[in-house]
Amino acid sequence: MSDNAREKPEQPDANADESAAEIESPPVEEPESAGNFTNTEEKEPLLEGIGVKLVSASAAFVGLLDIWLGIKGDISDSPFASYLPFESHLTKSLIVCFGLILTYLAVNLSERKRTAWILATTITTLSFATHLLHKDLGPGVWALGALAMLLFALREDFSVKSERQSITKGIYVSIGTILLTLVYGTLGFFVMDKRDFGIDFSMADSIKRTLDGFFLIGNSDLVPATHHAKWFLKSLNVAGATTIFLIVTSLFRPLKYHFDTQEKERKLALSIAEKYGKSSMDFYKMMPDKSLFFSKSKKCFVSYGVANDVVVALADPVGPEEELKTALQEFVDWVTDSGWLLCFLQAEPEFLNLYKSLGFDEVKIGEEARVDIEKFVTETIKKKDFKGKENKFKGFSLVRHDPPHSAELMDTVESISNEWLALPGRGEHDFTLGRFERSYIQTTPLICLNNAEGRSIAFVNEAKSYYPGEITIDLMRHRNEVPSGTMDYLFLKLLQSYKERGYRYFNLGLAALSGVGDSPDASRKERALYLLCEHLNKGFSYKGLQKYKQKFDPVWEARYFVYRGGPAKLLKCVLAFKKVTGY
Repeated sequence: MSDNAREKPEQPDANADESAAEIESPPVEEPESAGNFTNTEEKEPLLEGIGVKLVSASAAFVGLLDIWLGIKGDISDSPFASYLPFESHLTKSLIVCFGLILTYLAVNLSERKRTAWILATTITTLSFATHLLHKDLGPGVWALGALAMLLFALREDFSVKSERQSITKGIYVSIGTILLTLVYGTLGFFVMDKRDFGIDFSMADSIKRTLDGFFLIGNSDLVPATHHAKWFLKSLNVAGATTIFLIVTSLFRPLKYHFDTQEKERKLALSIAEKYGKSSMDFYKMMPDKSLFFSKSKKCFVSYGVANDVVVALADPVGPEEELKTALQEFVDWVTDSGWLLCFLQAEPEFLNLYKSLGFDEVKIGEEARVDIEKFVTETIKKKDFKGKENKFKGFSLVRHDPPHSAELMDTVESISNEWLALPGRGEHDFTLGRFERSYIQTTPLICLNNAEGRSIAFVNEAKSYYPGEITIDLMRHRNEVPSGTMDYLFLKLLQSYKERGYRYFNLGLAALSGVGDSPDASRKERALYLLCEHLNKGFSYKGLQKYKQKFDPVWEARYFVYRGGPAKLLKCVLAFKKVTGY
């Protein structure tokens, strides 16, 4: 059952018609173990990415060292300095500028940005050359040389791309800003009174003065004589700094997510799921609101969405077990190189060792309920929650409709859906379930509950589960006024019909936060996740949902949220999955 079964637990339904459309009983296979990936080798977390961290720290150190040397003036002059296109003391300013840029780039180097590596290599080379031109063989030169060797040796580690369109746009904006700054400076000098600087600037002189100031050549002979002149020189510095900031920041934006999945990709994913699928979530992985990543062999795929520069993968990868680790590594590399964070929503326990081997951590997010149909129809329906429902709903009927559906039936279930959506706290959600769209509903079997007058008052749509011998549903909706216990009765008759059709299990879906943070040995992050979700979804009863599903006496299996990084990244991932699901 999808999370749309998060409708009010205590909602009523009607009688089931035993003469509902007959279909062939599907063959039932014994569930197979998905494999625990226990032979995977885990990376040493302390060593992971140490090269990148070393380069980042070195860039920050060298940058700060350049700044310190420039401030102290510990840069000797040489005969070569006379050939430079600017005054000797401005070389120190240039080295300080290089130091500031390296310090800034250190942050982006820690994120493995390729553009940051290119810029850091360029700045390091320029700073190194500037030191040598002054015959400065002090600590600055040695530090820059060591940094240059590190950057070259570890160049393959910096593979994270930046958004090309954003870079292009940023360059256009930066060029415009530079031109605007130059126009501002030129006009500013040109209209200055002679008393401001003691000089009557011509247009050519104004242009030269602006260019000299902007490119650090300097205007040391200019002495401001008025408050306005002092302000103008400061404003030029601010304009120049703003321009540099715009240029630099535009280079490090992560790739934008462009949603585009072709029908042939969905058909390929479907063929893989038909052969290797083992989960009730596999049905949702091929829905149009997801993007699909395929392994190089085209035998495995991952279904995902993107929000806030976070890739949220739906459950686990699908494919032959022997290729899953390679496929997952390819997916992780692709996400990382795109500059995004990555998390997996509703991961199953047997995949945890695989995720851990790639440096991920997990936190329990809830439990999935699987009902043994034989046990339900022989034992559970005799309990108080279901006892007496047959008599109460006498005359009601459950009718199955296989696609394609008539326009009249579609209008009926749409009216039921609209009434349900109008109830307090109801709404469409995405990602882990479907939504009511006629194009989607038209492709799935519909099971409608009719009252004694023959009016449909509730419906569910059937969803395929790839777990052997299992069936499930997606949407379950009812009219705004139905008898108490209606949905209990609908499920009672539904599971009876599934037993007749040969199914062994009925999946009730995830009870979010079930078993999360409520035990004495629960981890701090588990408790924190519970409190966060409670805060973000005020008014929704997680415990009520778990209590309702417990009536069916299911077997509970833990589901996990898999992520990588500290608390800040976990929070960002949680907010991203909240956005993609619509909760």
